[in-house]
Amino acid sequence: MLASLPSSISVMIAFICGQISLYSISKNENFAGLLETTGTLFWAAFGMGNSQAPAIKEETNSSQVNGGSEIRDSVLLKVIEVVGYVLYGVYILDAVVVLINLFIAMMNLKTFRMSKR
Repeated sequence: MLASLPSSISVMIAFICGQISLYSISKNENFAGLLETTGTLFWAAFGMGNSQAPAIKEETNSSQVNGGSEIRDSVLLKVIEVVGYVLYGVYILDAVVVLINLFIAMMNLKTFRMSKR
């Protein structure tokens, strides 16, 4: 049961790093930093996440880069949003599989202990 905990934590850290680096250009408030991303992904694992968390709002379409030149590339932001939705969905699916696996392991252990009596 506890053997899967380190792998679950490492998977969560990998998704946190991926989402932070992906959304660093778009200034999405759900993935703005380490704490926001960790909170968003943690609660999403338990079904309490926002399904619109990877969405990029229209007012964040411009960012200042290279000494004041504005980047208004809606195609790039759309690609970031689509990849963000895919990563978010894969993370939720992985989290559900891990939680179901943990539940099955706990029930198996309980059944084994009861059968020993």
